Amino acid sequence: LKDLVNHAAQQGDYFRQALLSLAKQHPDLIEDVRGMGLMLGVQFKRPVEPFVMACERNGLLAGSAGEHVLRFLPPLLVTEKEIEQAVDTLATSIDEVLRKG
Repeated sequence: LKDLVNHAAQQGDYFRQALLSLAKQHPDLIEDVRGMGLMLGVQFKRPVEPFVMACERNGLLAGSAGEHVLRFLPPLLVTEKEIEQAVDTLATSIDEVLRKG
């Protein structure tokens, strides 16, 4: 159990840094990344529903926590590779929504 807790904490830090890096690429769109451990939310400056739908179309399950927060709740055993795939899919989904206007 201790290893699982440590793993989840490390992966949460890794995920947060990856999301913060993505946020820096979209300062006009993403306001903040917040949360604890692997329970993370990306605060958008506009409604997230189109981004939630685009993520789903691209194979990434994300939810919303209010109108402007995209929420992630990955399993505690998530790997760095899976986190990278999730962030890449989010980036692709953001690009799709922004292209459509």
